[in-house]
Amino acid sequence: MIIKKTEDIEEIRSILCHPEIYLCIAGDSSPPANEFVIPLQGITYYGCYVEGEIIGLVLYHVDNERLFGHFQVLPKYREKYAAKFAIKTLNEQLKKHGSVYAEIPVCYPNVLRFVLGFGFKEIESSDKPYIKDGEPYEIKILRCDYGVC
Repeated sequence: MIIKKTEDIEEIRSILCHPEIYLCIAGDSSPPANEFVIPLQGITYYGCYVEGEIIGLVLYHVDNERLFGHFQVLPKYREKYAAKFAIKTLNEQLKKHGSVYAEIPVCYPNVLRFVLGFGFKEIESSDKPYIKDGEPYEIKILRCDYGVC
């Protein structure tokens, strides 16, 4: 497993717009995957590569002076690589920034369990709901601090 920074739009698209991933990350107001514009400004992407192929992606961005991380790993690689990938990139960011935040809609309890397992703690809820299939869902905001995760 190799982790490296990437700005390759096609690599980023292959993860974020993968049908099983996009189905979960796209809310009702999101465009279809083939029309989704990959944002580059203000975002740092790290790819996770196995045997030369990208199998996962984490993106970091700052919002209101908070560093947010968003992890995505292709479904067939999650069991073997998701935790290793998350720990490695998370530790690097925690050393630099002290804290990393995550926003997770409550309709994804598996994702909440995943980050809670690393030591993330719920700190608040977003003012705006996540809308999926016409249903509003609370968005939990979680934080992980250096030395805890």
